[in-house]
Amino acid sequence: MKTPPEIRLKFNKYWSLPILVCLLLILQLVSPFRGWMILLVGLTSFWLLSYLWSLSLAHSLRLRREIRLGLVQVGDDVQTQIIQEWFKIDNRGWFPALWIEFVDYSDVPGYNGNCATNVGPRGLTCWEKENTCSRRGLYTLGPSTLVSGDPFGLYTATLNFSESTQLLIPPSIIPLPDIQVSLGNRADLGRRRTNAFEHDISVSNVREYSPGDNPRWIHWPTSARQNELYVRNFDSLSTGGLWVLLDAEEDIQHGKGEESSLEYGVILAASLADQSLRQGQKVGLIMHGEALVWLEQNEGSNHHWDMLRELAAISTGSCTISRLLKVSGNSFEPATSLVIITPNTNPAWVESLILLIHREITPRVLLLDPQSFGSDTNMDAVSAKLRKFGISHQVIPREMLQLPKSHRRVSGQWSWRILSPGSQAETRHPPSLGWKTTL
Repeated sequence: MKTPPEIRLKFNKYWSLPILVCLLLILQLVSPFRGWMILLVGLTSFWLLSYLWSLSLAHSLRLRREIRLGLVQVGDDVQTQIIQEWFKIDNRGWFPALWIEFVDYSDVPGYNGNCATNVGPRGLTCWEKENTCSRRGLYTLGPSTLVSGDPFGLYTATLNFSESTQLLIPPSIIPLPDIQVSLGNRADLGRRRTNAFEHDISVSNVREYSPGDNPRWIHWPTSARQNELYVRNFDSLSTGGLWVLLDAEEDIQHGKGEESSLEYGVILAASLADQSLRQGQKVGLIMHGEALVWLEQNEGSNHHWDMLRELAAISTGSCTISRLLKVSGNSFEPATSLVIITPNTNPAWVESLILLIHREITPRVLLLDPQSFGSDTNMDAVSAKLRKFGISHQVIPREMLQLPKSHRRVSGQWSWRILSPGSQAETRHPPSLGWKTTL
């Protein structure tokens, strides 16, 4: 920790000790006796030793925290965030810390760094925590506190470390094999399209195969000639790119907490944006929670993280989808694809799409099925109206977007005890972490 901690040394109100010392001092002054003197010196030395011990710990204990973030595979293709943090307590004094309580005030869901340990004189102790985070949001790691003291319990030394780190947990990304998105073009506006996403592109050339490429794109003649795998490059026929619009109106959401339609809508939007960006499409994001979020169409990893950051922080608001479409409609270029993600069961908002279709915008509506979130309502009326206007749509049940059970689950924690400078012993370890950083 770079910022010096706030140090507090507290006497634990064992008033019998100072009262007894004062009483012995008075007795020795009034009626000198060797026994009083022995008790007085002994108790005073005991008191002084406790104070010096705790004072030494207060000024010699050091805390260091290092965090490592990464994406971990869950199931076959799902990516979710993993936190790996390393803690080190260093004792630079000559008094051992026989007990240390580490208190972590981080607000990351499911993440608790609290620990009880000890460290010898001129030694240190280390441990590591790991946690998989699936709940999106902006969180704080830290601040933290070390509490220790003398072995007699007379004094408590508290070190408050005020440093903290902002941590962004992006939404999980899942594959979307059963969700097709039509890319806008002038020949087929607003109508249901039966061809798959890959059919809306044309071959331009070939390139070397990269992990994650669809095996169906392998160009076998070139691969045979080069004795290496090559895949076809594709150029989109769309000129306007893709916009993703997420409906975050509070009154139309279904379910609660992590099982709400908003959370699954965020996962769907993040996964759809990830899929489209990987296909080389320019993607934009529109949503309105507490404030309007508008990310212009772009491509690349930086833009990808900008979208994930906004999706991680989104919360419900009062803006209706009709109003959002009205405000944003004039900003869309012709031949643009617009994907709308909404759990709204009121068909009145569908009329807002008519003007977009007249402006050669290709809408595709992904309806989050309210019944799969425990609601009694359904999407029949909305689906009927969308069919009436020839607007491509799909009802998405919650089960289609649920994360698979993790094939990789890490339990336990690593812990080391450095007995003296230059010697250390591993005291506890979990199963292999695979990509764990060594000390």
